[in-house]
Order: sequence, then structure tokens, then C-alpha cells
Amino acid sequence: MNLPDLKDKIIFITGSDKGLGKAFVKNFAENKAEIISCSRKKDVEYEKFCEELRNKYKIKIHNYYFDLENFDEMSKNIKSILINFSKIDVLINNAGINFTSLIEMTSLEKLKKIYEVNFFSVYFITQKFLKLLKKSKEPSIVNISSSASIENNIGRFAYASSKQILNSFTKTLSKEVGRYKIRVNSIAPGLTNTKMMKKTTTDKNIEETVKRIPMARVAEADEIAQLVLFLSSNNSSYINGQIISIDGGLSESL
Repeated sequence: MNLPDLKDKIIFITGSDKGLGKAFVKNFAENKAEIISCSRKKDVEYEKFCEELRNKYKIKIHNYYFDLENFDEMSKNIKSILINFSKIDVLINNAGINFTSLIEMTSLEKLKKIYEVNFFSVYFITQKFLKLLKKSKEPSIVNISSSASIENNIGRFAYASSKQILNSFTKTLSKEVGRYKIRVNSIAPGLTNTKMMKKTTTDKNIEETVKRIPMARVAEADEIAQLVLFLSSNNSSYINGQIISIDGGLSESL
């Protein structure tokens, strides 16, 4: 998707070195955006990936590394970004973790961990960056939720509930910051062909879910990235406060 209005916009992306985040970085680079890439730790392969994009598209990619469970580390890096950038046009809250466990087998520690990454870090980052978003002419926030927040399948309580909170946050925030022309939306992808899916979902569950998807397949990361590009651009200028499913029709077939 070629969206000229994304050229030179400053895009902040968490969880940018793997899966969906990496696809987002690639697609924004193709649209000549300037990218602030945030990952947990430095990775040689990802550094090479970013350098290739810089050279190919003549863009800037700024790599920051911090753990979303470490609020001191996160605060330090956010402070640096606030000093070095006068604005942010698009905030993509993408980073997340997942595990499968029955409620009676889920420890409070594991529940706290998934909430720390999937929601509290999003809340913290968004709150700190609102002042930079207000300086943009066409600001947008895109939160990456999940179809799990709609389906609530067995064993997915921790992950699903963390994403449901994110959905509520999206809707409330959209009403609070709409007067600043900041649009806030969430997308809820279904099964997507990433390492995270393969790590947290058994082959049997993938096979059973695919049978329920009208399109009879899982999504590719680039397909999710196309929706993120659209919501980041002025082509979606009147879309606000929405939770948009992108799951091949699964949520309609439940």
C-alpha cells in the first residue's frame, strides 16, 4: 500500500524486532516514514534488517532497546525520546506476550507479568507521549489487541483479559483526546503466521481454528500491517475509538 501522507511522519513502534512489529517497520519504511523502533534487546539480525531498510529507502530508523517490564529502564529511554524528538505522528503499541494456562493453574505472578507488558506498559508509554502526539497535525494511536479478547477461549484468560483492558483503554482514550485530533483505534488480529503463534499455539489448535475461519487460513503479518498503515494515515481521518477485527471472518462465524 502506497500512502504518500506517511512520508517523513515519525512512527513509534514497540516490539518491532519480531513478527508483526517487524512487518510494521518494513511497511512504514516502504512508505518513507521515519521510525522509532523499540525492542527488548539488541539483535544483530534485526540491526542488519534496519540498516538494509535505511539504505534502500533513504530513511531514518532509530533503535531503542528496553524491557517493558522494567519501568526504570523504560522511563530512561522515554525521557531520551522526549528530548530528541519534537513530535510523534503515530504511536503503535504492538509489543505483547502470551501464554496458555487454565485459570486454576495460573499464578498471580504470571498474571501480573502479562498485564505489565500487555497493558501497563501501553498505558505508561501512551501517557508520556501524548504531549508529542498533540504536536502532530494528523496524530494517530494504533493499539494491537487480539481476537482472543473477543473469543475468550479456554486457557486464554490471562492473555484475553489483558487485551480486553486494552480495548477499553482504546475507547476511553479516544473520547478523552479526540479534541486534540488524536485518533485512537485497536485492531484485533486472529491467528497470524508469526513465531509467537507457533510458540504459544499447538498445531492441533491451529488446525481446529482454521476450520472455523471462513477464509480457511491464518493471516500473514503483512496483511495486518496494511490495516495498521491505513489507520496511521489520513485516509482513515474519521475512524476513531474502534476495535477492528482482522481475522478472516472468524468473529462473524462464532
